Amino acid sequence: MLLANGSITNQRMPTLSGTGEPGAIITLYNNGVELATVQVNPQGSWTYPLTRNLSEGLNILTATATDAAGNSSPTSGVFSVTLDTQPPAQPDAPLISDNVAPVIGNIGNNGATNDTTPTFSGTGEIGSTIILYNNDSEIGRTTVGDNGSWNFTPAALTPETYTITVTETDIAGISVTFRLSHFYARHHCARQSGYHFCRR
Repeated sequence: MLLANGSITNQRMPTLSGTGEPGAIITLYNNGVELATVQVNPQGSWTYPLTRNLSEGLNILTATATDAAGNSSPTSGVFSVTLDTQPPAQPDAPLISDNVAPVIGNIGNNGATNDTTPTFSGTGEIGSTIILYNNDSEIGRTTVGDNGSWNFTPAALTPETYTITVTETDIAGISVTFRLSHFYARHHCARQSGYHFCRR
Protein backbone atom coordinates (compact mmCIF):
# COMPACT_ATOMS: atom_id res chain seq x y z
CA MET A 1 0.00 0.00 0.00
CA LEU A 2 1.38 3.41 -0.98
CA LEU A 3 1.49 5.76 1.99
CA ALA A 4 0.59 9.40 1.50
CA ASN A 5 2.58 12.22 3.04
CA GLY A 6 1.26 12.81 6.55
CA SER A 7 -0.33 9.37 6.86
CA ILE A 8 -0.50 6.98 9.81
CA THR A 9 0.67 3.38 9.53
CA ASN A 10 1.22 0.31 11.69
CA GLN A 11 3.94 -0.97 9.32
CA ARG A 12 7.23 -0.75 11.20
CA MET A 13 9.56 -1.17 8.22
CA PRO A 14 7.95 0.21 5.05
CA THR A 15 9.81 0.42 1.75
CA LEU A 16 11.02 3.87 0.73
CA SER A 17 11.32 4.83 -2.93
CA GLY A 18 11.89 7.83 -5.14
CA THR A 19 13.61 9.18 -8.23
CA GLY A 20 16.91 10.88 -9.00
CA GLU A 21 19.82 11.20 -11.39
CA PRO A 22 20.98 7.75 -12.55
CA GLY A 23 24.02 6.66 -10.54
CA ALA A 24 23.56 9.30 -7.83
CA ILE A 25 23.77 8.29 -4.18
CA ILE A 26 20.67 9.06 -2.15
CA THR A 27 21.23 9.62 1.56
CA LEU A 28 18.08 9.09 3.62
CA TYR A 29 17.40 10.75 6.97
CA ASN A 30 14.79 10.18 9.64
CA ASN A 31 14.24 13.03 12.07
CA GLY A 32 17.58 14.50 10.96
CA VAL A 33 19.59 11.32 11.61
CA GLU A 34 21.15 9.44 8.70
CA LEU A 35 19.15 6.32 8.00
CA ALA A 36 20.75 4.71 4.93
CA THR A 37 22.23 5.32 1.48
CA VAL A 38 20.99 3.86 -1.79
CA GLN A 39 22.02 4.30 -5.43
CA VAL A 40 19.69 5.50 -8.16
CA ASN A 41 19.34 2.85 -10.87
CA PRO A 42 19.88 3.49 -14.61
CA GLN A 43 16.15 4.09 -15.02
CA GLY A 44 16.30 7.00 -12.57
CA SER A 45 14.55 5.42 -9.60
CA TRP A 46 15.58 3.93 -6.28
CA THR A 47 14.01 1.68 -3.65
CA TYR A 48 15.07 0.98 -0.09
CA PRO A 49 13.28 -1.52 2.18
CA LEU A 50 13.93 -0.36 5.74
CA THR A 51 16.01 -2.76 7.83
CA ARG A 52 15.12 -1.25 11.20
CA ASN A 53 11.90 0.01 12.66
CA LEU A 54 10.64 3.52 12.27
CA SER A 55 10.26 5.38 15.55
CA GLU A 56 6.90 5.07 17.28
CA GLY A 57 5.13 8.35 16.62
CA LEU A 58 6.08 11.00 14.07
CA ASN A 59 8.87 10.28 11.56
CA ILE A 60 10.21 13.11 9.37
CA LEU A 61 11.91 11.60 6.30
CA THR A 62 14.20 13.64 4.05
CA ALA A 63 16.89 12.89 1.47
CA THR A 64 19.87 14.38 -0.35
CA ALA A 65 21.43 13.28 -3.64
CA THR A 66 25.14 13.23 -4.47
CA ASP A 67 26.18 12.74 -8.10
CA ALA A 68 29.29 11.01 -9.47
CA ALA A 69 31.19 14.33 -9.46
CA GLY A 70 30.52 14.78 -5.74
CA ASN A 71 27.92 17.52 -6.09
CA SER A 72 25.24 17.34 -3.41
CA SER A 73 21.69 18.53 -3.76
CA PRO A 74 19.78 20.59 -1.22
CA THR A 75 17.75 18.56 1.25
CA SER A 76 14.50 17.29 -0.19
CA GLY A 77 11.09 18.31 0.98
CA VAL A 78 9.73 16.61 4.07
CA PHE A 79 7.79 13.34 3.93
CA SER A 80 6.16 12.63 7.27
CA VAL A 81 4.63 9.40 8.48
CA THR A 82 3.37 8.45 11.94
CA LEU A 83 3.99 4.92 13.19
CA ASP A 84 1.20 3.70 15.45
CA THR A 85 1.54 0.10 16.62
CA GLN A 86 -0.24 0.51 19.96
CA PRO A 87 -3.89 -0.49 20.37
CA PRO A 88 -6.33 2.18 21.49
CA ALA A 89 -6.38 2.71 25.24
CA GLN A 90 -9.05 0.70 27.03
CA PRO A 91 -11.97 3.16 27.10
CA ASP A 92 -14.44 3.71 29.87
CA ALA A 93 -17.36 1.30 29.79
CA PRO A 94 -19.87 2.54 27.19
CA LEU A 95 -23.42 3.35 28.17
CA ILE A 96 -26.75 2.08 26.85
CA SER A 97 -29.54 4.60 27.36
CA ASP A 98 -33.29 3.95 27.47
CA ASN A 99 -35.15 6.95 26.05
CA VAL A 100 -38.72 5.63 26.37
CA ALA A 101 -41.03 6.12 29.38
CA PRO A 102 -41.90 5.02 31.97
CA VAL A 103 -38.27 4.46 33.01
CA ILE A 104 -35.74 6.65 31.22
CA GLY A 105 -32.01 6.44 31.84
CA ASN A 106 -29.02 4.15 31.56
CA ILE A 107 -29.60 0.40 31.27
CA GLY A 108 -27.45 -1.49 33.74
CA ASN A 109 -25.67 -4.74 33.01
CA ASN A 110 -28.26 -7.55 33.00
CA GLY A 111 -30.98 -4.90 32.81
CA ALA A 112 -33.93 -4.72 30.44
CA THR A 113 -35.56 -2.05 28.33
CA ASN A 114 -38.74 -1.19 26.46
CA ASP A 115 -36.80 1.10 24.08
CA THR A 116 -36.39 -0.69 20.73
CA THR A 117 -33.76 1.87 19.68
CA PRO A 118 -31.63 2.53 22.78
CA THR A 119 -28.66 4.87 22.43
CA PHE A 120 -25.17 3.40 22.73
CA SER A 121 -22.44 5.89 23.64
CA GLY A 122 -18.88 5.99 24.87
CA THR A 123 -15.39 7.40 24.43
CA GLY A 124 -12.41 6.42 22.31
CA GLU A 125 -9.43 7.53 20.28
CA ILE A 126 -10.34 10.32 17.86
CA GLY A 127 -11.04 8.97 14.37
CA SER A 128 -11.34 5.34 15.48
CA THR A 129 -14.08 3.13 14.07
CA ILE A 130 -16.46 1.66 16.65
CA ILE A 131 -18.29 -1.55 15.70
CA LEU A 132 -21.01 -2.98 17.95
CA TYR A 133 -21.84 -6.69 17.92
CA ASN A 134 -24.59 -8.80 19.40
CA ASN A 135 -23.33 -12.36 19.85
CA ASP A 136 -20.72 -11.75 17.10
CA SER A 137 -23.25 -10.31 14.61
CA GLU A 138 -22.65 -6.65 13.75
CA ILE A 139 -25.52 -4.34 14.66
CA GLY A 140 -23.87 -1.09 13.63
CA ARG A 141 -20.80 1.11 13.50
CA THR A 142 -19.81 4.72 14.01
CA THR A 143 -16.71 6.93 14.32
CA VAL A 144 -15.20 8.59 17.37
CA GLY A 145 -15.62 12.34 16.98
CA ASP A 146 -13.12 15.15 17.50
CA ASN A 147 -14.20 15.43 21.13
CA GLY A 148 -13.28 11.79 21.79
CA SER A 149 -16.85 10.54 22.11
CA TRP A 150 -19.21 8.46 20.00
CA ASN A 151 -22.87 7.49 19.98
CA PHE A 152 -24.99 5.15 17.93
CA THR A 153 -28.69 4.37 17.63
CA PRO A 154 -29.45 0.99 16.02
CA ALA A 155 -32.32 -0.01 13.80
CA ALA A 156 -35.26 -1.30 15.86
CA LEU A 157 -34.17 -4.27 17.97
CA THR A 158 -36.26 -7.42 18.28
CA PRO A 159 -37.20 -8.94 21.66
CA GLU A 160 -34.35 -11.17 22.82
CA THR A 161 -31.35 -11.27 25.12
CA TYR A 162 -28.46 -9.15 23.85
CA THR A 163 -24.80 -9.73 24.63
CA ILE A 164 -23.01 -6.66 23.36
CA THR A 165 -19.33 -6.37 22.52
CA VAL A 166 -17.56 -3.41 20.98
CA THR A 167 -14.47 -3.29 18.78
CA GLU A 168 -12.49 -0.07 18.44
CA THR A 169 -10.09 0.16 15.48
CA ASP A 170 -7.83 3.18 15.27
CA ILE A 171 -6.69 4.98 12.11
CA ALA A 172 -3.60 2.75 11.89
CA GLY A 173 -5.76 -0.38 11.89
CA ILE A 174 -4.99 -1.49 15.46
CA SER A 175 -8.01 -2.95 17.26
CA VAL A 176 -9.15 -3.59 20.79
CA THR A 177 -12.33 -5.48 21.73
CA PHE A 178 -14.24 -5.23 24.99
CA ARG A 179 -17.53 -6.51 26.38
CA LEU A 180 -20.13 -3.82 26.87
CA SER A 181 -23.16 -5.32 28.56
CA HIS A 182 -25.90 -7.91 28.72
CA PHE A 183 -29.43 -6.64 28.52
CA TYR A 184 -32.78 -8.24 27.95
CA ALA A 185 -35.76 -7.69 25.70
CA ARG A 186 -38.65 -8.88 27.82
CA HIS A 187 -41.42 -10.61 25.89
CA HIS A 188 -44.24 -9.67 28.23
CA CYS A 189 -44.81 -6.57 30.35
CA ALA A 190 -47.22 -6.18 33.24
CA ARG A 191 -50.61 -4.86 32.07
CA GLN A 192 -49.54 -5.07 28.42
CA SER A 193 -50.17 -7.60 25.72
CA GLY A 194 -47.94 -8.69 22.87
CA TYR A 195 -44.18 -8.32 22.67
CA HIS A 196 -42.34 -5.38 24.16
CA PHE A 197 -38.95 -4.28 25.36
CA CYS A 198 -39.42 -3.80 29.11
CA ARG A 199 -37.18 -2.71 31.94
CA ARG A 200 -36.44 -5.57 34.26
